[in-house]
Amino acid sequence: MIEHNYIHDSVIAGELLLFRTLWNDSDDNMFIVSLDNNGDFISESSNRSLEKTFGLRENQLDGQKLQELLDEKTFKTVTNRYKECLKRNRPITYDESAILDGIHERFWSTTILPVIDKKSNICKIFGISREFTKIITIQNELNTLNETLEKKVQERTRDLKIALNEMKKLSITDKLTGLYNRLKLDEVLSSKVKLLERYDETFSLIIIDIDLFKNVNDTYGHIVGDKVLLEFSTLLKNSVRETDILGRWGGEEFLVICPNSNLQGTKILAESLRVEIAAYKFSHIGHLTASFGVTEFKNEDTLQSILNRSDIALYQAKDSGRNCVESMA
Repeated sequence: MIEHNYIHDSVIAGELLLFRTLWNDSDDNMFIVSLDNNGDFISESSNRSLEKTFGLRENQLDGQKLQELLDEKTFKTVTNRYKECLKRNRPITYDESAILDGIHERFWSTTILPVIDKKSNICKIFGISREFTKIITIQNELNTLNETLEKKVQERTRDLKIALNEMKKLSITDKLTGLYNRLKLDEVLSSKVKLLERYDETFSLIIIDIDLFKNVNDTYGHIVGDKVLLEFSTLLKNSVRETDILGRWGGEEFLVICPNSNLQGTKILAESLRVEIAAYKFSHIGHLTASFGVTEFKNEDTLQSILNRSDIALYQAKDSGRNCVESMA
């Protein structure tokens, strides 16, 4: 019996030594809170880690009522947890935070355990808090980095979209005049031909060639010639209809695709363009004229056949003395 008691006392002594070692040497905050007969929670003891954390003198909190130590909101939150812990008679773990220097928020994971001695009618709370502020800081830094990275990715994606759109625009745009180029006009014509093969609709073409444009380059030089082409394209752009598709076919030739327009209506448009061009006074050179070839899409047409007819009509206009509109059905 004496030997049994000795072993039991030795175990208890060992456990107390272990607890004292943890209490004194651990970096975790530890505390003991008791509940007195008046229902007040008393700070019974705090380890040195907790006292250092909160900048307290040794044993400064011992014997103090929590209600006198804490602000009303914090006191209510803390004591509610303590009461729940005692009521359920089991450990409770929760996260809490505090701003100790007036600037930076610090975070702890706290576990409180009930210590209830029904025989002596003693109720205590043992608590241990482990700080995880560094983890929160790292998480916040990672979140900030992710947000920054996401923003940069979005900006880069936007820039790439803008660049791709610009590249696409450049690939279908004539550099000098800003009108559609031959590549885009071929694409539109192919699409129109395929579409109209299925539906009972039509479209017409106007091919325009500036008369004697070689003389402009030979007389005034290519810089003036380019300025004339730019003025000419602007004049066309401001004169065709919104539904018409205008582009530079090559050199001094321009093409107008007129959706849902028959041969007669397109000839009227071409004639109005001819008159407007002849009346316009171009910078450096004065007046010039243009010849027009007009044709309408037919059911048996291919892209090549309708372009051939428009070319034939244009050559007829040239052969007729220029500055005129010729059509070929």
